[in-house]
Amino acid sequence: MSKVGNSPKKKILIFLAALVLLAAAILFRSKPAEVPAPEPAPVREVRVLGVVTGDALAAPEENAALEIFLKRTEYIGGFAVKVARFGEDLSVGDAVMDLAADPAVRAILVAPAATGTSGAFLEARKARPELILLAADAEDDPGPLAMAADLVVSNDFVSQGARMVQTAWAMHAATVIYVDLEGDGRLLPNARRIASAEAAAGELGLVFKRVSLSLDSGVSGDSGDSGDPAAPGLSGEERAAEIRRLVKEKYPGWIEENGKDTLFFGGRREISEALLGEVANRWGFFWENPMPTPFLGYPAVLGLEIVPDATPAREGANADTAVDATADTPVDASGEAVRAKIAEKGLGDRIASGGRASSREIFLALGDLAAGALLEGKRPSPASFSDYFGVTDPGVKLSAYRDFVTGREIPKNILAFFDSSIIGAGKTELDSLDVPERLKTLRPLGFYDHNDFRVAIATNHPAQGEEYRLGAAEAIKRFGAAEEGGKILLSHFPENFMNDRQETADLIVAFAMDPLVKVILVNQGVPGTVDAFAAIRDLRPDILLVSAETHAEIKDIVKVADMAVLADFLMRSYLIPHTSKALGAESFLFLSFPRHMSSGVFKRLKAIMREASADLGLEFHEEDILDPLISGRENAIAHIRKSFPLWQEKYGKNTAFYLTNDVQNVAIIEGIVKTKEGYFAEGDIPSVLFGYPEAFGLEVGDDEDWRVFLDKVEEKVAEAGVRGRLGCWIYPNGFTETAGTVDFAVSVVKGESAIDDFNSYLNSLGKYTPGVEWSGNFYTDEVLGKPVKNMFLIFQDTYVLGKGPMSLRDVEVPVKYQLMGTALEPEKPRGLAPDSAVGDASGGAFPASAAPSRGSGGEFGR
Repeated sequence: MSKVGNSPKKKILIFLAALVLLAAAILFRSKPAEVPAPEPAPVREVRVLGVVTGDALAAPEENAALEIFLKRTEYIGGFAVKVARFGEDLSVGDAVMDLAADPAVRAILVAPAATGTSGAFLEARKARPELILLAADAEDDPGPLAMAADLVVSNDFVSQGARMVQTAWAMHAATVIYVDLEGDGRLLPNARRIASAEAAAGELGLVFKRVSLSLDSGVSGDSGDSGDPAAPGLSGEERAAEIRRLVKEKYPGWIEENGKDTLFFGGRREISEALLGEVANRWGFFWENPMPTPFLGYPAVLGLEIVPDATPAREGANADTAVDATADTPVDASGEAVRAKIAEKGLGDRIASGGRASSREIFLALGDLAAGALLEGKRPSPASFSDYFGVTDPGVKLSAYRDFVTGREIPKNILAFFDSSIIGAGKTELDSLDVPERLKTLRPLGFYDHNDFRVAIATNHPAQGEEYRLGAAEAIKRFGAAEEGGKILLSHFPENFMNDRQETADLIVAFAMDPLVKVILVNQGVPGTVDAFAAIRDLRPDILLVSAETHAEIKDIVKVADMAVLADFLMRSYLIPHTSKALGAESFLFLSFPRHMSSGVFKRLKAIMREASADLGLEFHEEDILDPLISGRENAIAHIRKSFPLWQEKYGKNTAFYLTNDVQNVAIIEGIVKTKEGYFAEGDIPSVLFGYPEAFGLEVGDDEDWRVFLDKVEEKVAEAGVRGRLGCWIYPNGFTETAGTVDFAVSVVKGESAIDDFNSYLNSLGKYTPGVEWSGNFYTDEVLGKPVKNMFLIFQDTYVLGKGPMSLRDVEVPVKYQLMGTALEPEKPRGLAPDSAVGDASGGAFPASAAPSRGSGGEFGR
């Protein structure tokens, strides 16, 4: 019997099963896990800090600081430094713009910020708004520089002048001599240091002298600023050698003339080093370098070899923020070495020194700040600088720079005061002689007499008032156009300023982008002015902002303007009805439209006119007229022409007319001429140019003599048979206000007047109005009842054509009209006539001429 297991059929089945298992194994075998390809390492974006500094001769301390900074930042991933050096072949402006053109550069630090930095920063900011811009030890005017920069930090040159004299006093010196180069007084830090030193010397009983070296002819007088401090004919080395020669040659004469108890200060590094050598080898006293440091001059004079070491890094810093704490180098001890050597040589009672290197410390702190800002993606601020700088030198006093014209702080401009004057082996803090606050805002007298600055004027489109254009032209005639080297910049805002408020504001703000602009005058102060002034106040606290004939609420404009001016609507609200009554009017018609009557000024003006008309025996009426900015100028005038005879029929032939809009005056004047009836005492902005030229077909020349022009108008009035019915001011308000306000603002910037000096302002107006005096008052606050010292109200006498001046300065205006619409307005006493009480607020009176002063005619009027 055969075995089943060995049968052929069984063998075939086993073979087939094996094939199936093999196929399944092949088909369903497990796949090995896939290993992902390695991802490429992330490429860290490199953020570049551009550093602009002088060459080794012009900025030795900054270059030493740069070397320290480069070593401290070598290891930081994603951070790099690109350096450009200005000197004889490259200006600071070109260096800044070269760096700004590199898209990898995200921040620029300029140290020292030589002349031209502010202009370059402004251009760089326009091209690349995202750039971080930092400046150290500025020579430029701090106002425009801070506008463009994120931060500016300088040695405290303002306090330094006073400290110089205080140290001289402590060292028992009798005289202080400040030695600089001709023209150095043009640099604002120098000018303010000199002013502070001179004032402090007067208070402490020391003699202060300034001697200016001329690289051409030796020594100039006390204030020679006519030369060129850059001395373009000399290389840097040649200039330094010539300065050393001059100091060595002149020093014995200075000692002989002023005595051995004289302290010397050099306004330039080269001068300072030369003076230090002379003091050490001869007689006299020496305080410190203009940029306090023991590194410049002292090592050579004292025979020391000092290698500037680094300031400690910021605590807690790491590679992702700024500077690694492990990169710290020893704390600077060079001041101690200098002090010891001064004592060793027996010079301890005659030579002092700053204990730390101010320029180096400021550079390193700003460099650390820039590195941190770039790596953290934050913009730096004054507060953040204090955080960085406080760690490196907690003994340094930081304060915001205060502008000497406006008195305002410029927060982005920080002054660092290194209070570490070392005298011999001891340290004198001079705590009992703190720098007086008034010296910190002291203006350098005459500084702008030999420095260029500009006054920007934004004024009406000529279609809105020819006299504003002529007033600006008069200012240009006297001070010159900026494009021709003069002081005046001029722009006209849009004709329809109500619809172009933003364009108007942008036009005004654009003026602040010019580093030389120190005054902006807007006349008239149309909508957009307040917004623009508020923006400029943040950008340029050093600019004087002035608005004339403002359309804004007074409470709003006085918050942002340094000075605002209005034709005195409070006085004139009474005097216009008074004049109308004197001419023969029996009724008074007030003409306006909703846009004007939304203004607080016009509301008070109408309320006073209504009350005054009732008190004077005039019937008061009002009518709505078309707004020329809405309906168009011609339609608005046509409406008046059409309505005039209807109004005369309705209110009587002896009606006096008053309009809040002067563009429409022409229709009222034409109506009075045509009917020989009615009165028009003067316009809202009283001027012979509003309405009269158009009504009588007269051309107004660019060089018009206003007295002659008035005679022409009077001839036309006489020919028309309307003498004694039409009035104006002899000199156009808008013309005089523009030219006179520019004159006054220039005197304020130059230190000849204070911004709230009403007397000086009236006299500035009088220069353009010979034979006519001005009166006025400060505006009185509606709530507090106190004078608002930056709001001037002005007026001149009304001139009635064919009759003459109305002598309104001698009219007693009841006090109650000044108080109407304010919290001080008294309740009317029952049973008494409005003006019967004498001596109280409701019935007292004062002459229209009551004012701080009367302005007088001057030599500039024609």
